[in-house]
Amino acid sequence: MFKCERWTLANLLPVFFVLWVIGSIWGLYVTLHLMHLLEIWRPEQPGIELVHDEKSYQRGVVQAVISQLLALMMMVCFTLAVFTDPGSVPETPEWMPDLVVRPGADPEGDDINPPEQHEVKLTGAPRYCKWCNCYKPDRCHHCRVCRSCVLRMDHHCPWIANCVGFRNHKHFLLLVFYSLLACVFISTTMSETLHRHSRRRRPSSVGFWWCSA
Repeated sequence: MFKCERWTLANLLPVFFVLWVIGSIWGLYVTLHLMHLLEIWRPEQPGIELVHDEKSYQRGVVQAVISQLLALMMMVCFTLAVFTDPGSVPETPEWMPDLVVRPGADPEGDDINPPEQHEVKLTGAPRYCKWCNCYKPDRCHHCRVCRSCVLRMDHHCPWIANCVGFRNHKHFLLLVFYSLLACVFISTTMSETLHRHSRRRRPSSVGFWWCSA
């Protein structure tokens, strides 16, 4: 489990910023693009009768389903990446230096031999963390922010207020993958709306709200 106080103000601000960016993009896409295509809301234009466009409506349905599924998967992966413990050194006797047999010592009683490791010090001794007071498995590194030795540590990511390690590496990569897909999909589908707006001459303060009507 997590060994530090994670939810400080410094740790929360990057997470809130990411949520604000996601919420802003999602809200703008829904209100300024999807709601126009689905004819849920379209501003009335003087002298122009609003008619039902079946092709635009069907396109809106398809884009709404795909965009909301991508947003849902992205948020699920974001939540899992934030709240999943990346993994720490097991609190078992073989990883505790006070319980294992020192090299060259005469083993007595129920002492346990040090675990076999491929990554060792130049002297051949097992890698040891002085902050956690335990031996470090291969590819394990100590994070001073999380105050813990993280298994298969990749890096500490402030945007999820967590380390990317053994147990949440998959969630983090899927988060990046779905975020990329969502950005590409939103940019591609909304380009038509932006192009239509750029071709119409209206006051800039209201032009964008009329672009899909």
